[in-house]
Amino acid sequence: QPVDLRVSKSGYVFIADKFAKCVFRLASDGTVSLPLTDVDDLQRIFVDADDNVYVLTSDNHESQIRVVNPNGQSTVLHELNFAASCFARDSIGQFVVAASDTNRIVRISTEENVTELTRLHQPVADVIVNAGGQTEALLASGELIHISAGGEVTASGFTPPGSSRLLVQSDGSLIALARRANGVAQLVSASRAVVRPQEFVTFATVPEGTQAVGFDSLGNLCLANPDLRAITRVTSHFR
Repeated sequence: QPVDLRVSKSGYVFIADKFAKCVFRLASDGTVSLPLTDVDDLQRIFVDADDNVYVLTSDNHESQIRVVNPNGQSTVLHELNFAASCFARDSIGQFVVAASDTNRIVRISTEENVTELTRLHQPVADVIVNAGGQTEALLASGELIHISAGGEVTASGFTPPGSSRLLVQSDGSLIALARRANGVAQLVSASRAVVRPQEFVTFATVPEGTQAVGFDSLGNLCLANPDLRAITRVTSHFR
């Protein structure tokens, strides 16, 4: 049951599998290894430039963020007393975490101080650090909001209602994983317009049930799909 996927700068594909309770690491030659095993309640993962894997686990009452280095050493970084749905890490090592039960966004500083940035009026589907180093959140309605370091919330764009994930492209633009009313899953370009557009630009159509997406260094698309129990690479660029 792959629930999240990240492609590192070195070309590894990391997959969080909730049912198998592990994180897989796929090399470009097809070699499979397990940086992390026997971990319950996997939610999301993040990979930094040095191939350190940050793992968010969460049950109905509490959450943990741990890091696994390339040698397989696992360390719990933070324990949180709420259920978390998603997280992001910025370039200086701070975490932004969305609480699934109260719609809160909290920040964990490098000194391990936990600060509530804001409390939102609807559930958060995803949270990212954009190309400019700023925090943005995707709401269940498809609205995008920017959250300042002081917790001020401003509108920053739109995706289709019910969009579930955000990706930052190499040019700084955002792509959202959306599901149409007819069940078709698509990647669409996020709109930065002031008013929600009637139509969104389609980047790609992906298999129904796709849960997470990522791009390798050449721009090839990787898909995690728990319905298919599969990781798929869509190769369109070659070296």
